[in-house]
Amino acid sequence: MKHQFQTSSTRPQSWRNQLRRPVPKGLARGERLSRSAFATAATFSEWGWVGTEVGAAEDIGPQHRAAACGFRKRICKNKSAPRVDPPPAKSGAEDDVVVISSDDDEPECSIKACKANPNCCNYLGQRNWENEATARKSYLEAAELGDDPKDSGRDSGLPVGLKNLGATCYANAFLQVWFQDIAFRAGVYTCVPELSLLPGKGVEESPIYQLQMTFGALQHSNEKAFNPVKLVECLGIRAGEQQDAQEFSKLFMSHLDNEFKKQENTLVRSLVTDQFEGRQVYGTRCATCQNASEHQSTFLEIEISLTSDCKLEDRLKANLEDEKLDGDNRYDCSTCGTKQDAFRYLRLTHLPPVLHFSVLRFVFDAKDFSRKKSKHAITFPLSIDMRPFLSEDGAEIWYELRGVLLHRGPSAYHGHYEAQVFDVTRNAWFQFNDEEVRQLKLEDLVGKQTNGRVQTSKDAYMLIYAQRDAPSLDPSILNVPKHAFDAVQQLNKEYLSSCEAYVRKKQELESEFSALREQKREIYQTWQISDVDEVSMVLSKSALEAWLLKELDKTTFNRSARKTAEISHPIPSLTSDLRQRDGSPSPPPPDKIFGVSNGEKDNTQKDIATPAAHKIVCTHGLLDPSESVNMKRISMSAWERIQEMGIDATAIESNRICEDCTAALFNEKLYTLQHDDMVSRFDASMGRDRGSGNEWWISKSWLKDWKLKKPKMHVNGCRDPIPDASRFRSDVYCEHDRLTPSQKFRERISTPALEVLKEAFPEFEPPDTETETCTICEAIAASDREANREARAKAEAERTRLPGLARRDALGTLKATKLVQGTYYLIPLSFVTQWRGWQAKPLTAPRPGPIANDQFICEHDGLIINPMENEEMDGAAFTITTPEWEILGELYGGGPCIECTLESDDESGDNNLESNRPLCQDCRKSRLSDYNHAQINVYRLADGESLPDVNGATNQPAQTEKAQSTEPDVIHIDDTDAESPTLSDSPPARAPGARKRPKPVTTYGQRRSKRIRTAATAKKGKTFSIWVSKDDTIRDVKRQIEDAEDIVPFYQQLYLHGVELTDDTQTLLQVGFLRNDRLILRAIEAMDEDEAVNWALTSGDVEPKTVRPRNEGRAFGGTLLGSTYAAPAVPTTSTEQSTSAASHALAIETEPGPSRENDSSEDQDMASVPSTISDGIVDLDSRLAQELAAEDAESSFHIVDDETEATGLSCASCTYLNHPRLKYCEMCERELVL
Repeated sequence: MKHQFQTSSTRPQSWRNQLRRPVPKGLARGERLSRSAFATAATFSEWGWVGTEVGAAEDIGPQHRAAACGFRKRICKNKSAPRVDPPPAKSGAEDDVVVISSDDDEPECSIKACKANPNCCNYLGQRNWENEATARKSYLEAAELGDDPKDSGRDSGLPVGLKNLGATCYANAFLQVWFQDIAFRAGVYTCVPELSLLPGKGVEESPIYQLQMTFGALQHSNEKAFNPVKLVECLGIRAGEQQDAQEFSKLFMSHLDNEFKKQENTLVRSLVTDQFEGRQVYGTRCATCQNASEHQSTFLEIEISLTSDCKLEDRLKANLEDEKLDGDNRYDCSTCGTKQDAFRYLRLTHLPPVLHFSVLRFVFDAKDFSRKKSKHAITFPLSIDMRPFLSEDGAEIWYELRGVLLHRGPSAYHGHYEAQVFDVTRNAWFQFNDEEVRQLKLEDLVGKQTNGRVQTSKDAYMLIYAQRDAPSLDPSILNVPKHAFDAVQQLNKEYLSSCEAYVRKKQELESEFSALREQKREIYQTWQISDVDEVSMVLSKSALEAWLLKELDKTTFNRSARKTAEISHPIPSLTSDLRQRDGSPSPPPPDKIFGVSNGEKDNTQKDIATPAAHKIVCTHGLLDPSESVNMKRISMSAWERIQEMGIDATAIESNRICEDCTAALFNEKLYTLQHDDMVSRFDASMGRDRGSGNEWWISKSWLKDWKLKKPKMHVNGCRDPIPDASRFRSDVYCEHDRLTPSQKFRERISTPALEVLKEAFPEFEPPDTETETCTICEAIAASDREANREARAKAEAERTRLPGLARRDALGTLKATKLVQGTYYLIPLSFVTQWRGWQAKPLTAPRPGPIANDQFICEHDGLIINPMENEEMDGAAFTITTPEWEILGELYGGGPCIECTLESDDESGDNNLESNRPLCQDCRKSRLSDYNHAQINVYRLADGESLPDVNGATNQPAQTEKAQSTEPDVIHIDDTDAESPTLSDSPPARAPGARKRPKPVTTYGQRRSKRIRTAATAKKGKTFSIWVSKDDTIRDVKRQIEDAEDIVPFYQQLYLHGVELTDDTQTLLQVGFLRNDRLILRAIEAMDEDEAVNWALTSGDVEPKTVRPRNEGRAFGGTLLGSTYAAPAVPTTSTEQSTSAASHALAIETEPGPSRENDSSEDQDMASVPSTISDGIVDLDSRLAQELAAEDAESSFHIVDDETEATGLSCASCTYLNHPRLKYCEMCERELVL
């Protein structure tokens, strides 16, 4: 094979005119244009010269290699090049101009049409640079300029917001409310943080210090939002956990009250008391003697329970109504000396300047021991007169609405808190949504509007009212403490500096962008080649796209622009001494191709082997024609400028095309053309002259493969196997090298068809149809046929003697079989299966051996299977009659004999079994307990169907009495007439299973029953199968049932032998489940309220149902708010001590509990007051704080860094928040996904 390669310096001029696109010549006057001349250029084929101009690889020239790479395709116009107006026509030359009018445009240049055209460099990403504004934006984003700090600047007409640190919106909402309370803000500013330090803590770790910082930033910050991270850290609050806003308000206010009492300023010590504390009287009055016993207490907020479409005034009135005590709840009057009817009452005696109404938006559901959110709307006025609700008459006491806290979201465990607060300094309402603050109009203050002075909301969580005539401070005279003011001013200074630095950086980047854009545009506007024969640089398409978009992509922007500038220089031309004119060239080494020294070889080789280079370079280091679709050609000058700017790719000269790869591809193309032509001529030859002349035998499999468009046996670069090659020879010739007697694998072909094949395979000499077959093979075939006949005759004889064994199924269990009394025998089912297989194919299938019944007999000479149980017989044993046993014994022998006698019981009518071998229960149980993958049956009870007994019979429907549990999570239904309003008017969500999820229910009314429903008439259930192993737990079995029946595990009750399986961690082996046992499934469903009441009234005692309580999490346990530490207070006078010792009742109880029967004194009666009272310096809610703190083993709080540990694992099915170390959900028992 001869190859000839010419460099650009010695290229002969004779080949320039070969395979070039036709050049249109000028038309004579009146000559008609032939449009076919343009079609040739548009439909140019890279390999169109194969088989036409070139018939052998030795004849391939440089022009053919260029055509194979697509370099001779048309050159598309550069669509990014500047438009040039055509020169004006010269006057007086109209007679010499030929005007051609045509509706046809020049060949289309599009992404699809030019996808494989190396001479088209459009659509590579130039449009990203053409729009300057869009390109600048992408460039700045890639350079990671960041957001403009001015966007976070504070609007002079808006207050400052607070940043959400993850789930701290509840704290942000209350901080905004407290900040707008001028008297409270002034008191915070007056505090001395050094007086409230914890042992071992610095002043900056004081909550008072950080609260002053936060309030100072809200007052003087230049940014629109302040980050309260230091306040959150010093309180120890877990920023990733959502908490209850009311609980935070109580605990934080309790902590502040404790800290205020340590101050020297007497006004600050009583700040919480003077500003937020009211007084109430709780008492009981005898209906006979009118004697009353009263107890005074204080409160910080008034709780408001919700009903459907309620009003604030109506709920206040309902809370203050007298409660009658009669019947079992009668009052033991100390004056009358006996139990008398009485009235329990609550009276408000004093109201604070700031009044908080806590809306009980979250209620407790005893059904699943979790909180639910009530969606009842509450209507509240913008102004309210509280005089009607006080115990004494007097002048009107008007309160103005000053704040509303909102909880957005349907769940009590998730959602978002917002605050709507009235700013007294701006005399306007504002919506505080963490960082976002916007001014509100009065008409869109909260929810829908009923009239001009009343608002309605389904999300209102707390209402804050301020007394209209209460003395107020001037906000303009409030002075921020110096340390807080200096810190805020420093933050403002840093903010201004960041704005200035941002402007400078942006100007620098924009200047760099302008210069870069101009350079890029100059390059891609002029990188188009001018002639197909021009020596140019070839790059991969992806390399050019990456270079164009490198500075607009964030992932590639920071890469050094000069990284490959030194190694990506133009490749020097190969000199003529590298090629041999009369021989096949050897590819030069990579260091010669890429022009690098030995010292640079190791480092450069890594760069030239980039994916961009591999897409167009073959294994010889030259251009690969098979990758022409990925090639793009640019001019030499453009490549030099690209190198100067830097590019992570390698370019190769367009005349560096691999001759070896081109020749290999040429041979394959030529083979395809010649093969198609030969197959067509072969098929034509097979259709004529079949009646005359000899015919020839050929391998049928070879012929079928060879006639494919691309034969499977073809290997690139190799000739196809000859028809009588070793892999196909056995189709025609036998092992004795003679013509095989069987014609199944050979086929006849005609003499003309054979001549066509000999053009490709001249050495092929097939046998003709007159050739005699091998006599030895014929004799062997005849012997096989005789043996087959004998085997079939033998099989037919046994089938005649055993007709029942050949046709019927197993007789089944002897207990259920309708058989006459008599004797039966057991044999292995595997023996019957093998015998039937031999009957179907007696020549090829093996005949079974002797009967082996040893598998049914244990070492104690007893049976390990029970013939009366279908589950044990199925798949193991087969029942036959006495005649069949005798015939099988004669033909096959074997044993031992397992004889079973079936007799009928006259009394019960059932079949009784007597066997010649006893049933060994121990070995039988051991066998049934050993299973790794077995199919078991589960019987699902219908609604109202009772549990079957151990023997499988179903009992009559009857109530099952259960012992009353004393556990705290056991619910009992109490017969009461108390009102129990529904929680929500919206329909409940569906559970993942087929059953409905229990409806939400409030806990201040009647509780609901979870008793399993029973029906009046028995219904029949159904049986289904699941696959289990002995090591599967009950939880695993319930998941299998969920997949089969769509019932979540929480609603499944499983029974084995009449006993409920309550421990989900036990395995089937531990509970004693055998392979032939059956599980009983009952799908439970909770009743709604009406059904529960009706059932309780008609069915007697209510059956208690154990409910798993929901884990409410750590709340504020482990934080400073949850601790019980109280630093020593400063010395106070007796008057101050009595004032500070005033108790703080946190709330008015919505429904006071009944009185105790043996209250014989006023102290005993007052002991039942439902208020949390704290004395001295102890926290206002100390008992709650102690309970929360007791949940954590550590005495000091800490910030949890692990988000998973802080928030727990939320179940994807029921959204229940589980402990992070649990594997399965405590509520629905599904597997938790990390």
